[in-house]
Amino acid sequence: MQRTFEEISVTAIAPSPFNPRKSFSGAKFDELVASIANVGVLEPVLVRPVDGKTPFELVAGERRWRARMTVAEANGGVESATIPAMVQPMDDDTALDIQTIENLQREDLDGLEEAQAFKIFVDRKGVDAIPELAQRTGIKEQYIRRRLMILRLPKKILTAWGKGELKYGHLEQLARMDDKQQRMQVFDKMIQESRHRPVSVSALKDMIQRISPALKSARFDIEAEGCLTCTQNTGVQIKLFDMGSGDDHCNRPACFKQKQSAHLLKTWSRTKYPKKFGTTGFRFDDEVGWNDCHHFWGSDRIAEKCRSCENHLSILYLSGESSEDRACFGDEACFKAAKASKSSDTGAAASGNSRPEKQDGPRVAWHGKYFREAFFQEQLPQRFETVVPGSITANQVALFTIVKGNGRIHDWYMERHPRTGKKLYAHSDFTRLDSEALFSLIAGMDMLHIKDEINAVALQAILSDDYATEERGMVARHIGIDLAGEWRFTAEYLDKKTKAEMMAFGESFGLFEDPQAQAFLADTLKRKAFKACKKGELIRVFLESGADTGGMVPDEILADDPAAASTGG
Repeated sequence: MQRTFEEISVTAIAPSPFNPRKSFSGAKFDELVASIANVGVLEPVLVRPVDGKTPFELVAGERRWRARMTVAEANGGVESATIPAMVQPMDDDTALDIQTIENLQREDLDGLEEAQAFKIFVDRKGVDAIPELAQRTGIKEQYIRRRLMILRLPKKILTAWGKGELKYGHLEQLARMDDKQQRMQVFDKMIQESRHRPVSVSALKDMIQRISPALKSARFDIEAEGCLTCTQNTGVQIKLFDMGSGDDHCNRPACFKQKQSAHLLKTWSRTKYPKKFGTTGFRFDDEVGWNDCHHFWGSDRIAEKCRSCENHLSILYLSGESSEDRACFGDEACFKAAKASKSSDTGAAASGNSRPEKQDGPRVAWHGKYFREAFFQEQLPQRFETVVPGSITANQVALFTIVKGNGRIHDWYMERHPRTGKKLYAHSDFTRLDSEALFSLIAGMDMLHIKDEINAVALQAILSDDYATEERGMVARHIGIDLAGEWRFTAEYLDKKTKAEMMAFGESFGLFEDPQAQAFLADTLKRKAFKACKKGELIRVFLESGADTGGMVPDEILADDPAAASTGG
């Protein structure tokens, strides 16, 4: 049907219940109010006739309508205020279609509002309409599905996103987790750590990965149990949502744990644990605190009665590998009596009262390591005095200590030199840096290679989460990076600023007086004044006009830079 243009009273219009936009305040809205107060509403709103208390319902333009109401209230009241409108009769489905497409094509729709626009459309038309929505908006299906997925997150997490406490990438990682309690624990830990320094998306991903078991570590049949098609399999998530980790992990550890436990209980008698250690069962290590059981040590021998005791158990990681081969979960008096009994047997054998048992190792297990360590503690400081500073030996030791001492770069270094990594357990993908392999690699490097490695490692370390922005700034200044002279506006930075902020930048830095910026305004944007530009057009002026923006650095960028402060920048 055709549209007709009318001047309609603002009080004759009601907002649409389908509008995903919920924010009608802030700097951007204030800009719109100021513009309407000065020049009026230049672009008509779109409304449809409805039966109700008000004769019209907004289809598009609620921000303009609310801004017009604000201006009217400041000038005596809304009773006589009107707004230009295009009137078009339409049903609910048509209104929803227009509203969704119109909202999704606007630059100032935030991420949460965008996701809610997708949800409103899909809730009304069904998930089968996602391909249609993707085709009409030019937005990829996986992108839409990923935005819909994050709306399942609790309000507390979405609110933190709205406050800028976490990025959208954090939401995607949290949305992968199926265990609600575990997800909130991870979220709370991330927020707590962020008070000291921001937790990157990759760091959150690693945090989740550590508690999400690798499907390769399953002792049960993952195909028979349906794991290969489960949406909590990260491999399946990659296909559905174009997200997840490269390896197949289970984001429903409670389910994985239940299946792993059932399989181990069923096959326990055939595992090495009862045969080698005499244990009658197991517990997973995440269920056991240090004081929940009594611990055997390497030299301890178990009493024969322990082999049939229901409290003599192995402690296992979720992968099924051993955390502690044997432990006693029974009565402390019984545990001590069993050990005392075994010690008495050993003592009797030593005194000749019974036949001595064969000794497999030193009488006291810790003596060797203890006195070896004492020797190194004494000798290393003395011998280091003979190491020539800057020599290949000094550089090799320095590289070893830098890599080994910075846990944040271990994964990076194992990727750089795969043979320095070692699988922690045979049935798990979990890999750790192997000190022996690392030292062997470094000891074989020549001086040129060593210096290149030290540079690469130092750079990776300073870029890691162990360092704050201010500390990276110290290093940057030391190697000759001039923040005040080299910083430039980027599309990401400008996109996070309001039009008013960009106008202030352009005016205070003299950008709008630059001949190239003025030519770009007139010839490319076809505008007469910078203030008439939309936000996207102003961004183009900063980035595409060819005007030199060198030295145009906002105060917030230089706020903690001592070099800028000392020069009055």
